[in-house]
Amino acid sequence: MRVALAAEIERFVRQRRMTQTAAAVFFGVTQPRISNVLNGKLDGFTIDLLVKMVSRTGRVPGVSFGPTRRPRRPATEPRFA
Repeated sequence: MRVALAAEIERFVRQRRMTQTAAAVFFGVTQPRISNVLNGKLDGFTIDLLVKMVSRTGRVPGVSFGPTRRPRRPATEPRFA
């Protein structure tokens, strides 16, 4: 989820041809933090912060749920009908 949020931030910054300094001012963070987002270094970012940053772009992050995939059984496991 953090990667998807960071990708949205990156898209916004690149689409508007913002400098990292301008993006930092826009998002209310420091320039090194913007650099980390743009370079995919997301260890120091919470989902909450990234969501707040994305919402400043006017976009609304969403979450969707789908059915889980059943894991395959190992070939050595016997199957019973």
